[in-house]
Amino acid sequence: MVRDKAATVNAHAREGRRVTVTLSDPSAPESLLLVEHLWKALGQLYGNTGPCQFVPADVEGAGTAFVVARLDGRPVGCGAIRPHEPGVAEVKRMYVEPAARGLGVGRRILQELESVAGALGYVAIRLETGVKQPAAISLYERAGYQRIERYGTHAEDPLSICMEKRLGEGARL
Repeated sequence: MVRDKAATVNAHAREGRRVTVTLSDPSAPESLLLVEHLWKALGQLYGNTGPCQFVPADVEGAGTAFVVARLDGRPVGCGAIRPHEPGVAEVKRMYVEPAARGLGVGRRILQELESVAGALGYVAIRLETGVKQPAAISLYERAGYQRIERYGTHAEDPLSICMEKRLGEGARL
């Protein structure tokens, strides 16, 4: 995981609130709590998802990164990348607390993940989201992600939407 990089991204959200996104430990209590909130939200949208299946080790090690977004210092969102295939990262566990939505937090998380992915040598990023998440779909489309054929465990899931973005000079947010 890229932890030694000074990876703070600052932005001023509406009302002068400050958003920071930093590389973080996926095993930290705040990280685990955010992912638990994500899992509960997905369960409300798609039905019982069972106990949270997040394993911090899935986003630790070479080619991975986990970030936490803070709004005025309070953790309000997270996201991760991990290797998907050679040259391609996959976005995982992207989440923003409901009270922080609409302030650009998700966009800042995605920007940081893309920046880290580029620094790690990835040429593209893929992700999976769901048909019942129109705000997420809109965020990804505005960021330049294109729909692709469903892949992996999502290949046969009609509720899944898979997307990809090529990274490069003109492709950044």
